[in-house]
Amino acid sequence: MKAEDEEKLEKIQGIHRKYGHASYNELVRLFYGAPNEFLGITLDDLKMWKKRDFCTGCIVGAMKEHPKYKSTKLLIADVPSKINEADLMFIETNQDGKQPLYVQMDVCTKYVTGVGMNSRKKSECMDAILAVKDDYAIKGCRMEELTFDREPGIVPLEILQRSKELNYT
Repeated sequence: MKAEDEEKLEKIQGIHRKYGHASYNELVRLFYGAPNEFLGITLDDLKMWKKRDFCTGCIVGAMKEHPKYKSTKLLIADVPSKINEADLMFIETNQDGKQPLYVQMDVCTKYVTGVGMNSRKKSECMDAILAVKDDYAIKGCRMEELTFDREPGIVPLEILQRSKELNYT
């Protein structure tokens, strides 16, 4: 990639952060609504930016604690894979739709795992959780607790496995 293209992508990334990690579609609207922000940038540059890897800030931001669900204690873990937190993100697709992405982070190691989903149905969510749990098992770890979207309840994963076995989904 040319240095000039890298500079443009960095400028777009700066605008993306400045406007609260704006999506590609929001940046296109800004491109027309606030053209002074995009001097020297074309729509093709925006398309090139969209094809880059996900913004780490967006992934971590989707997992942040939301104000109306203030946690009474911080999630702290000294043992890898024991305590995990997860959230659903929605990634914009080329067809102007949004596809769910299940994102889970090990509180101790900060290891992030993502699983693409077709919908946000309960069965799809459980399949995504179990896929991550299987990934941990392959690595020799046992995932014990999962806090979803910083909600106060913690779900033991054995309940999810048992409901899967009994076909409750």
